Amino acid sequence: MTGAGVPTTFDTARPEKGIMDTLTEKTGLNKETLARLGLAGAGSLYGAYQSKKAAEQGQAAKKEQQALAAPYRQQGAELQRAAQAGELTPVGQQQLQAVQAQVAQQASGRGGAVSAAQMQAQVEAFRNQLLQQQYDYGLKLSGIGDNIALGAIKTGLEADRYVQSLSNSFYSNMANIAGGMPAQAPQQYRSA
Repeated sequence: MTGAGVPTTFDTARPEKGIMDTLTEKTGLNKETLARLGLAGAGSLYGAYQSKKAAEQGQAAKKEQQALAAPYRQQGAELQRAAQAGELTPVGQQQLQAVQAQVAQQASGRGGAVSAAQMQAQVEAFRNQLLQQQYDYGLKLSGIGDNIALGAIKTGLEADRYVQSLSNSFYSNMANIAGGMPAQAPQQYRSA
């Protein structure tokens, strides 16, 4: 040591090796290749996360559409069941009662057993017509629900295809980066 407390010898110890130097020695790969592999690995994790997130969003959209379809399908099935059992809706029942009252009024003015039987046949024909209309309406409602449900299935399939397309493009680019090739522009996805 000299006068002011400053050391006269310098520490000549080698600095510690960095992680890239250590990996280069252990793997035999150069730093550039190691960097590309690290980028590809990190990118793969991000891609997997994004793919999972997109798939979940597609499934959520499918579930929402299925939830929209359910009331149509349920009400349609109930109307069909009731019509097959001969049960009219409250509105249909009111219409039938109005026709029965009208026929009863006409029958009292005409009289006769044949006329009463004819009027009863008219009431029964009207009742059957109401039941058929109710059944047909139930079919239409069920059809609406089925179309919405079919749309939900198509939405789910389209979302799955889109996620698969994104994943394929992403992982191809990661492989290109790892191999030292430039990344490609993603292919335009076209729905079927």
